Amino acid sequence: MQQEAGGAVQAASADEASQLAGFTVRIPSGMTPSQINVTGGAAFSMTLDRTKAQVLLDEAGRSDLVLPASVDGAEISVDIPASVSVAFGTCPKPGSGVSGNNEQSTTERRYPDCVILAQIPSPSVNAPADLDIEALARIGLEFTGMSPEEAAELTSTVNWTSTLLVPIPRNAAFQEQVSVDGVTGTLIQRSSDESPQFALLWVKDGIIYAISGLGTNSQQAIEMANSLP
Repeated sequence: MQQEAGGAVQAASADEASQLAGFTVRIPSGMTPSQINVTGGAAFSMTLDRTKAQVLLDEAGRSDLVLPASVDGAEISVDIPASVSVAFGTCPKPGSGVSGNNEQSTTERRYPDCVILAQIPSPSVNAPADLDIEALARIGLEFTGMSPEEAAELTSTVNWTSTLLVPIPRNAAFQEQVSVDGVTGTLIQRSSDESPQFALLWVKDGIIYAISGLGTNSQQAIEMANSLP
């Protein structure tokens, strides 16, 4: 089974985006989006091949990350709802091929004030009961540069499925738990001199929220989250 995500559709307002996405879209108080885009849902299923997946990790220089034997032959199906991306500042259009993790230095020069607020209902995942999905999520987070301790902390405090959908900064050097939007969220930062980046992640009422941007002004993300109506 495979249902590819539909192309992004631009919405003129939060109300229109809510109608298109099927959930209430929230906009920080006092802020005017430069773009609001709705992407249709997707669904897929797959059978995991542990040998091939482990080879990919090894070739990427992460032979220290060892996939559990239980993943071999496991069938997983994932249903991802429609999502909404709310842009502030000058940001690339969806489908432009430019993102926070691609051509980072060029992106930072072209879109230095771009901040994205993403919103999506938690996806549903069906997998064998003996498959440790959280272990796979931890391995995925370690692959981005987190320590085993940091990856374990994030997967224990945030719905692990959100890590499938949120662009976690590569080689993240710092993360902390913060109080945002009436719940506990996780702030992740990459403090590289050449391409600093941040992402604020939290889940409230079944909706995954993520605010990401370039630079070091992560306080802006916290203020945006706390101003959501």
